[in-house]
Amino acid sequence: MDGKEVLYLLADHEKVIGDFYRALARCFPDQKQFWERISDEEYVHHDEVLSLLGPLESGTIRFTGRFNKTAITTSLNFIRERTAAAKAGTIQQMEAFSTAASIEASLLEKMGFEAFAGDADELHRVKDRLLRETRLHHTMIVTERERVKK
Repeated sequence: MDGKEVLYLLADHEKVIGDFYRALARCFPDQKQFWERISDEEYVHHDEVLSLLGPLESGTIRFTGRFNKTAITTSLNFIRERTAAAKAGTIQQMEAFSTAASIEASLLEKMGFEAFAGDADELHRVKDRLLRETRLHHTMIVTERERVKK
Protein backbone atom coordinates (compact mmCIF):
# COMPACT_ATOMS: atom_id res chain seq x y z
CA MET A 1 0.00 0.00 0.00
CA ASP A 2 1.10 3.54 -0.59
CA GLY A 3 0.39 6.55 1.61
CA LYS A 4 -2.59 7.68 -0.42
CA GLU A 5 -4.27 4.28 -0.09
CA VAL A 6 -3.60 4.30 3.65
CA LEU A 7 -5.19 7.74 4.05
CA TYR A 8 -8.27 6.58 2.16
CA LEU A 9 -8.47 3.48 4.35
CA LEU A 10 -8.10 5.53 7.56
CA ALA A 11 -10.75 7.97 6.33
CA ASP A 12 -13.08 5.09 5.48
CA HIS A 13 -12.57 3.75 8.99
CA GLU A 14 -13.77 7.06 10.45
CA LYS A 15 -16.80 7.05 8.15
CA VAL A 16 -17.70 3.46 9.04
CA ILE A 17 -17.52 4.36 12.74
CA GLY A 18 -19.80 7.33 12.04
CA ASP A 19 -22.20 5.02 10.22
CA PHE A 20 -22.26 2.69 13.24
CA TYR A 21 -23.09 5.54 15.60
CA ARG A 22 -25.75 6.82 13.19
CA ALA A 23 -27.33 3.34 13.18
CA LEU A 24 -27.29 3.37 16.98
CA ALA A 25 -29.08 6.74 16.93
CA ARG A 26 -31.90 5.12 14.95
CA CYS A 27 -31.89 1.96 17.06
CA PHE A 28 -32.02 3.77 20.42
CA PRO A 29 -34.24 6.86 20.12
CA ASP A 30 -33.66 7.84 23.76
CA GLN A 31 -29.98 8.38 22.95
CA LYS A 32 -30.53 9.73 19.43
CA GLN A 33 -28.89 13.12 20.04
CA PHE A 34 -25.98 11.52 21.87
CA TRP A 35 -25.16 9.09 19.05
CA GLU A 36 -25.80 11.66 16.30
CA ARG A 37 -23.35 14.09 17.87
CA ILE A 38 -20.58 11.51 17.98
CA SER A 39 -21.48 10.28 14.50
CA ASP A 40 -21.24 13.81 13.10
CA GLU A 41 -17.80 14.20 14.67
CA GLU A 42 -16.63 10.93 13.09
CA TYR A 43 -17.69 12.26 9.69
CA VAL A 44 -15.59 15.37 10.38
CA HIS A 45 -12.68 13.05 11.25
CA HIS A 46 -13.14 11.41 7.83
CA ASP A 47 -12.69 14.80 6.17
CA GLU A 48 -9.76 15.68 8.44
CA VAL A 49 -7.90 12.53 7.41
CA LEU A 50 -8.52 13.28 3.74
CA SER A 51 -7.14 16.79 4.29
CA LEU A 52 -3.74 15.12 4.57
CA LEU A 53 -3.79 14.09 0.90
CA GLY A 54 -2.46 17.52 -0.14
CA PRO A 55 0.53 17.51 2.23
CA LEU A 56 1.25 13.89 1.24
CA GLU A 57 1.19 14.73 -2.46
CA SER A 58 3.32 17.85 -1.96
CA GLY A 59 5.87 15.91 0.08
CA THR A 60 5.50 17.85 3.33
CA ILE A 61 4.50 14.57 4.95
CA ARG A 62 5.66 11.13 3.91
CA PHE A 63 4.46 7.55 4.24
CA THR A 64 6.73 5.59 6.60
CA GLY A 65 5.43 2.17 5.60
CA ARG A 66 4.52 1.33 9.21
CA PHE A 67 0.90 0.39 8.74
CA ASN A 68 -1.04 -2.74 9.70
CA LYS A 69 -3.59 -3.22 6.93
CA THR A 70 -4.87 -6.45 8.49
CA ALA A 71 -5.73 -4.73 11.77
CA ILE A 72 -7.73 -1.94 10.16
CA THR A 73 -9.46 -4.32 7.74
CA THR A 74 -10.46 -6.55 10.65
CA SER A 75 -11.76 -3.50 12.52
CA LEU A 76 -13.73 -2.30 9.47
CA ASN A 77 -15.35 -5.71 9.07
CA PHE A 78 -16.26 -5.88 12.77
CA ILE A 79 -17.77 -2.38 12.79
CA ARG A 80 -19.75 -3.09 9.62
CA GLU A 81 -21.08 -6.27 11.23
CA ARG A 82 -22.15 -4.35 14.34
CA THR A 83 -23.74 -1.67 12.13
CA ALA A 84 -25.79 -4.34 10.38
CA ALA A 85 -26.90 -5.65 13.79
CA ALA A 86 -27.93 -2.14 14.85
CA LYS A 87 -29.87 -1.62 11.62
CA ALA A 88 -31.59 -4.97 12.15
CA GLY A 89 -32.41 -4.04 15.74
CA THR A 90 -30.55 -7.06 17.12
CA ILE A 91 -27.99 -5.19 19.21
CA GLN A 92 -28.71 -4.62 22.89
CA GLN A 93 -28.17 -1.18 24.39
CA MET A 94 -25.37 -2.16 26.79
CA GLU A 95 -23.69 -4.13 24.02
CA ALA A 96 -23.85 -1.01 21.83
CA PHE A 97 -22.15 1.08 24.52
CA SER A 98 -19.51 -1.59 25.14
CA THR A 99 -18.80 -1.97 21.43
CA ALA A 100 -18.52 1.79 20.96
CA ALA A 101 -16.21 2.14 23.97
CA SER A 102 -14.08 -0.70 22.65
CA ILE A 103 -13.84 0.91 19.21
CA GLU A 104 -12.74 4.23 20.68
CA ALA A 105 -10.24 2.55 23.05
CA SER A 106 -8.80 0.60 20.14
CA LEU A 107 -8.40 3.82 18.17
CA LEU A 108 -6.47 5.34 21.06
CA GLU A 109 -4.05 2.42 20.93
CA LYS A 110 -3.74 2.21 17.14
CA MET A 111 -4.47 5.57 15.59
CA GLY A 112 -2.65 4.57 12.40
CA PHE A 113 -0.82 7.85 12.11
CA GLU A 114 2.57 6.24 12.81
CA ALA A 115 2.33 5.52 9.08
CA PHE A 116 3.12 9.19 8.40
CA ALA A 117 5.96 11.49 9.34
CA GLY A 118 6.87 15.07 8.65
CA ASP A 119 6.78 18.54 10.10
CA ALA A 120 3.65 19.72 8.32
CA ASP A 121 1.37 21.61 10.69
CA GLU A 122 -1.62 19.87 9.10
CA LEU A 123 -0.36 16.42 10.14
CA HIS A 124 0.13 17.49 13.76
CA ARG A 125 -3.18 19.34 13.85
CA VAL A 126 -5.11 16.33 12.52
CA LYS A 127 -3.31 13.85 14.78
CA ASP A 128 -3.85 16.03 17.86
CA ARG A 129 -7.50 16.70 17.10
CA LEU A 130 -8.35 13.07 16.42
CA LEU A 131 -6.53 11.89 19.54
CA ARG A 132 -8.23 14.54 21.70
CA GLU A 133 -11.70 13.82 20.30
CA THR A 134 -11.23 10.06 20.45
CA ARG A 135 -10.40 10.36 24.16
CA LEU A 136 -13.46 12.56 24.59
CA HIS A 137 -15.69 10.10 22.72
CA HIS A 138 -14.48 7.23 24.89
CA THR A 139 -15.20 9.22 28.06
CA MET A 140 -18.62 10.33 26.78
CA ILE A 141 -19.60 6.77 25.84
CA VAL A 142 -18.52 5.30 29.18
CA THR A 143 -20.27 8.11 31.08
CA GLU A 144 -23.49 7.71 29.08
CA ARG A 145 -23.38 3.94 29.56
CA GLU A 146 -23.15 4.41 33.34
CA ARG A 147 -25.97 6.97 33.28
CA VAL A 148 -28.25 4.64 31.32
CA LYS A 149 -27.44 1.64 33.55
CA LYS A 150 -28.84 3.44 36.61
